[in-house]
Parts: sequence; C-alpha cells; structure tokens
Amino acid sequence: ESACDALSSFCFGASIQLNPKIDRSSSYFWEGPNNFYSKDLNLIIPSFSEKDEGYYTFTVVGGSCGVSKKRIYLTKPEANSLVADFDVNQAVQCFGNNLYEFQDKSISSNGSDINKRQWVIAGDKKNYAEVLKTTFKDTGLFIIGLLIEDVNKCRDTIEKYIRILPNPKIDLKINGKPAFCAGDSSVLSISSSEVDNLNEFKWLKDNIAWDSVATEVTVKQAGNYQVMISNKDGCATISDQFPFEVYDNPTISLLQPSTYFICDSVPVTLNAVTDGLVYWYFNGQPIAGATSSQLKAHRGGVYEVKAVSSNGCMTLSDTKINLNIVNIPKPDFSFINSCIQFPVAFLNETKGGDNYQYIWDFGDGTGVSYNKSPVHLFQKSGLFNVTLSIEIEECPEQIPIKSQKI
Repeated sequence: ESACDALSSFCFGASIQLNPKIDRSSSYFWEGPNNFYSKDLNLIIPSFSEKDEGYYTFTVVGGSCGVSKKRIYLTKPEANSLVADFDVNQAVQCFGNNLYEFQDKSISSNGSDINKRQWVIAGDKKNYAEVLKTTFKDTGLFIIGLLIEDVNKCRDTIEKYIRILPNPKIDLKINGKPAFCAGDSSVLSISSSEVDNLNEFKWLKDNIAWDSVATEVTVKQAGNYQVMISNKDGCATISDQFPFEVYDNPTISLLQPSTYFICDSVPVTLNAVTDGLVYWYFNGQPIAGATSSQLKAHRGGVYEVKAVSSNGCMTLSDTKINLNIVNIPKPDFSFINSCIQFPVAFLNETKGGDNYQYIWDFGDGTGVSYNKSPVHLFQKSGLFNVTLSIEIEECPEQIPIKSQKI
C-alpha cells in the first residue's frame, strides 16, 4: 500500500513536498515530467514552475503486492486566486513628519486566507500588517510594493508610485522692533523664493487666523505671530512664531497754574503728574536740566511736558501752558498848587499803558478817586499824605504804591 498526502494543485513558486507512506524494507523510486527520476523517499520541489507540471509516479517494489504505483498530477490552478491591491489616498503627497497609511485591499477569489504580506518601499522591506504606516524622510518619487501569499503558496504582487513633494520654504522678516510702544508698529513680511508659486497666505495671531492675506502685515498689538503658506501643489508650511510685545505709554498730566502771567519777574510754578520721567519744553525746545515734576517758569512763552517710561516710551502732554510777562509799573505823580480852597491838580506820570486801575487817596478822609490825573480841593490846611496805588488785573497780588506828603 502507498499513499501521498500532497495536493494536486499549486501556485507557481510554491514549495512542494511529497511524502509517501511505505514499508521501509521496500525499494522505491520517483518518475516525473521531463525525464525526472529520483530515489529519494520524500520528493521536494523547492519552487514549483511550469516545467514541473505533470504526472509524478511513485513506484514501490516488494512488499505484499510485489510492485505498486501511485500517481499524482501537479499543476497550477486554472486562474490565480489572488489579486494584490492597496489604497493610496493621493498620488501626490507633501513632505513632512506625517504618518502615511497604505491599506491592503487585496482579494482572494477562492476564499483562501492571505497569510503573508510584505511591503516594500524603495527596496526596504517593511512589516507584514494589513496597514503599512510609514514616514518619508525625503522628497522624490517612491515605489510602494506589496507581495501577498495565501495558504496554498499562491502569490501576487503590485507596485504603485507616490510622489513626495517639498513643502514651500518660508522665512519671515521683521521691519521694526519685536517690542515697541503703544501707537507704534512693526511690519512682518514673507521672504520666499517661491512667492510666484504660492497659492494662499494665512496669518495667525496667537493661533487664531487673521483676515489679512497679503505677503506682509502691520503688527500693532502684542501677541505671537506666524504665517501659513501653501503652494499650487497644495503643500503647506507654517512658520515659527514671532513674539511681539507692546509697552504701555506713560501717563502725563499738566496741571493748570494759579496764573498765566509772570508779574515783575516773579516765576509761575508749573506742575506735572506722571508715572514716568519728566522732561519740560519751552516753545518746542527742551529745557536743559528740567526733569522735575515742578518747574519755575520765568519766561513768557509756551510750556509743555513730556513723560518717558523705563522702556523708552514717550507721551507728550495734551495741555500747553502759555505764559505772558507783565511788567509792573512804578507809580509816579506831581501836582500843581497847594492852597486850600483852590483846586490842586495831580499829574499822573506813571509810565505804562492806560489799562491800569489808578486809586488816589488824598489823605484828608474825603475818599478816593479813580481818575488817572484827578483834581482835588482841600478844605483845610495841613500836611497830607497823598497815595497813588495801581491795580493790575493780571497781577492782583502786586499793587505798587507811591506816597508823597503835601
């Protein structure tokens, strides 16, 4: 008796082993296609091919039956039961550290299980999972290959191409400073050799999209700025973040003085309230050494003050103080006649304008006169102290006086 546990149908490339079960005391031999002959008990065909197709006869001589033969026909299945295939999301991909996935979509028409998969990327063999997960470390055209094999050693392979394109290069340039005072600004601009091939610009501030789609933006607020650009191939690049800091300007307030007139060289005190350093200006020019919050103003003209913070930010006061110089006149007078019952004419010889208020006191208890040069009638004889006072509206605290006894 003899038997063979091998199947009759195998795929090309399969390794086949024919294992007869016989009485070891018998002699035996194999015969097959293309004058094949072997005295080995276990026949091994390492890689089944078209030249190996045909009948294989195992002959046993001896034993209870004398001569016994068992024949088996080895052939390839009428059709390949495996079709290798896998998904590529896009034929063009952009370079990056993204994890790319390729899903095995191979089918077996006879229902046999696929028990072996081998992925090949640019000649490198990968794992045997249904899903290939990989990254590309460079740009270029890559061949993705998949080899599958079922339990019957049937195989199929497929190759597909994927092009990994470079992402656009990007560089940000800043025109200005990364830290500036409120009210100032800096400009961020895109520097790229591929500007003509760019398709979209998207500026981000603190990871939130701006409305601007230009190649440059004006930065006026604090935040972290960056830009994402994409080219016409759909590949995108996002820049590093550029942090900007905006310093607050110092506050400054110029208080109103008690008077706007410098009377007879008596200075006017000006006061400023600020949280920064103080610099005073006179008629638009800085006053040397005037860095206190208080200033004694001796000159007529326009005064203003500027505050400077520790970050160099400046604020000029909204208020300007215009001071005028008022020269205090020196009272002087003379008189004609000094007889009682006769009018005495007083001549005001004060040098100055006519906009002063003159007050005459004749010293006889008869009251005062506001005439510039009055005429007075003394009713009795004696020595009288005549006083001329001058009131100046702009300088009410300074009243010059001249007294003369007549």
